[in-house]
Amino acid sequence: NGMWIMIREGSTAKNLKEILPLVNQKNARRFFFVTDDRHPKELINEGHIDSMIKMAIKSGLDPLLAIQMATINTSEYFRLEHIGAISPGYRADMITLNNLNNFNVKRVFKDGILVAENGKILYPDGKKVSKKILKAKSIRIKSLNKESLVLRSHQPLAKVIKIIPDQIVTKKVLKKVILKDGVAYPDIKNDILKIAVIERHHATGNIGIGFVQ
Repeated sequence: NGMWIMIREGSTAKNLKEILPLVNQKNARRFFFVTDDRHPKELINEGHIDSMIKMAIKSGLDPLLAIQMATINTSEYFRLEHIGAISPGYRADMITLNNLNNFNVKRVFKDGILVAENGKILYPDGKKVSKKILKAKSIRIKSLNKESLVLRSHQPLAKVIKIIPDQIVTKKVLKKVILKDGVAYPDIKNDILKIAVIERHHATGNIGIGFVQ
């Protein structure tokens, strides 16, 4: 019916081991890898989509299918023309490996130019790009103080976000919270903690405050 399946393996949401057994030779063209959020330390130590390819191969998936799910499948889903394959008219974004089974990347080419080799960046403008990103100042937050994070309520029961380990989906539960003088407080003993979402692009000062377990 045209459905695509995203196999996600991020820092908190992990689905690769559960979904990978569904992939076979007939349906592999409809699966692709995504990470969503990954912590910088994990990106450095484990990698990004390449780490998912390694995991998939280690779990028994055909290396060529794993590479396909990281390249052309993703490009087709997002309609990114001229990338995702090695072919006339496509960008020369390529890697070389020592072998398919351990998927250790030896060289990285961007637009036909060798930009990294044996884990080291060779591209001369790398530092300029980094400085440009640092100067972007895309995060803008209005001044915060203690009052900004106060959750006022007179209701003894609160909707609490219940976390499911290693998943991005959550459950909604009703829990009794600590109330004092019209303010709702976290209940650390019962693992009911405060959570805040702060608008960070336009400095509006908008803050969503709630409880998580």
